[in-house]
Amino acid sequence: MSAANEWEQAFNTLDKRVFSVDAIGGYDFQSHLENHTKKSSTILDFGCGKGDLVKKFREDGYTSIYGTDPSGGLLAQSSLGSEILKRMDNGMIPFPDNTFDFVYCSGVLHHIEWGLYPGVLTELKRVLKPGGIFLWSEPRNSLWRKLGHMAVLSPFRKFNRNVDALAACLRAEWPTYYPWLVREEKEFVPLCQQLGFIFQGSETKMFTVIGLVKNEK
Repeated sequence: MSAANEWEQAFNTLDKRVFSVDAIGGYDFQSHLENHTKKSSTILDFGCGKGDLVKKFREDGYTSIYGTDPSGGLLAQSSLGSEILKRMDNGMIPFPDNTFDFVYCSGVLHHIEWGLYPGVLTELKRVLKPGGIFLWSEPRNSLWRKLGHMAVLSPFRKFNRNVDALAACLRAEWPTYYPWLVREEKEFVPLCQQLGFIFQGSETKMFTVIGLVKNEK
């Protein structure tokens, strides 16, 4: 089974309490949307999975929010139509240049090989309007995360369906996840700046880092 298929299978195995809108919402996307957008702003969920956040924010009044993901299997599970959630092929975002005011992603970048980031960021820059914002929420190499890895990968994971599924996710994503953990802090923002983004700030939490860059005019 490929890493992508293993990830998709593990994703679908997880209880809703693990990959829920409420859990993802804990990354504070709602406040960032309110701070940097209007209800009429054009917004993209990059790596939207089943589109749960897109659906939630549309229900909250963000009528021009869309999603894209490379997994047709996950997209097919959404009740949102193909005009709202679009499949991404060969790393190309299926929207025209200068479409979005705001792009966000949650737990997506660490699934991508480090050497592909220049192309990914170039695509994000292409679909962002001048002055548009890109926000990411990703794992960070904290002590709490290391302890979490130990717990998830322990033999006792077999006694809990959700933990066992998380262990499967961790094994599937490790080839890209580990480089992100050890390189993100010193290398990712400089790469964004090199490609024409302006760093707006970051916030570290127990397990994650939230970063903001602006598309240079």
